[in-house]
Amino acid sequence: MVEITKTVRNVDLDAYRVFRAKAVELGYSTGAALTEALRLWVNARERPRYTVRAEMAPGVDRDATASDQRGRTAEPVAAEGT
Repeated sequence: MVEITKTVRNVDLDAYRVFRAKAVELGYSTGAALTEALRLWVNARERPRYTVRAEMAPGVDRDATASDQRGRTAEPVAAEGT
């Protein structure tokens, strides 16, 4: 991994302090914890937020995605034969 130094503006000081304290508590450097947080944040936004489950919504396809990657609600997909 290539190491770089960056300056980030407009970071909430209280949020940073809590983040830094938790990183230290868990034995992480600030950089390692921030790298993990950034990756988790990106990955969370690349997956659909949830799917509509057939047992929760009769007549809806089990694999229908209820939210696209931008977080907008999508129309449910009707199950075949309904």
